[in-house]
Amino acid sequence: MCTMPTATDTTQLLFAEPFSATPYHVDDDLVIVVAGELDMASRDVMFAACVEETGRDVQIDLHCLVFLDCAGYSAIIAARNALRAHGGVLTVSSARGEPARLLARFEHRPG
Repeated sequence: MCTMPTATDTTQLLFAEPFSATPYHVDDDLVIVVAGELDMASRDVMFAACVEETGRDVQIDLHCLVFLDCAGYSAIIAARNALRAHGGVLTVSSARGEPARLLARFEHRPG
């Protein structure tokens, strides 16, 4: 479950959410819930989770994402391209704010 800190102690806000890419299956598709910060430190983990099972369609669920930088965007696009090369499709769900706007632009560009 994703929650925002509710404590008034600001020291809790100084530490980044730990990154996780939790996979589960829905019918024949793979859903990966991405939580925490998707950045240079975590991009390879997210990419590997997406392409681990080639030939599957993959949905990346970003409802628990707290930060996304250019390395994270790059990992999403690289995963999309790798899946396409093997006949799979990558979709992104639950993106909010700027990530939603930027990822929508990438959907309409060739891989």
